[in-house]
Amino acid sequence: AHSASARELWVMLIEKAVAKITGGSYAMRGSNPSTDAFHLTGWIPETFPLKDEESLCTSQADWMRIFDTAQQGFAKGQCVICIGTTELPDAMTNELALRSGYSEGVSSSTGLVAGHAYPVLQCCLEEGQRLLYVKNPWGHTRWKGRYAPGDLVWTSNPILASKLGYNSQAAASIDDGAFWIPWEEVLRYFS
Repeated sequence: AHSASARELWVMLIEKAVAKITGGSYAMRGSNPSTDAFHLTGWIPETFPLKDEESLCTSQADWMRIFDTAQQGFAKGQCVICIGTTELPDAMTNELALRSGYSEGVSSSTGLVAGHAYPVLQCCLEEGQRLLYVKNPWGHTRWKGRYAPGDLVWTSNPILASKLGYNSQAAASIDDGAFWIPWEEVLRYFS
């Protein structure tokens, strides 16, 4: 783990503490944000499985209610949201990931890391779109689909970009691992 500020050590210290709690090794593939939150705070998180066979949701309306509940809690500062990807069939070893010390596979079609946790930085319903703004904790490697940095949807909907305070072209110029993703795609690729 790292911070964008070279003067901040807390991120690395927390990572070291979590590694110590989980057996003292960094040789683990991914983690579960719920487990991490419990170890760090003692807080017992609520988990919502997003895959149909595990989920209690039976309709599209149920999935929209889950998002709306999360969005309202997030807007009020009452919750922290993390999402995790499933195994992705086209995930392959990525040279940039290996150079950064990561072994997880990256999906060539989506840019998502398989079996990986992502923190949600924003959760909003704007212009009829349910969107999450998430960040890969690696600090690079991001979503390539709809609403990705540089995607044409941003130029076709400047009102949405303005309401979100988002400059897609500026975001596309540097890969910091942050991206917008629509709720429908979260339901497709995340578990």
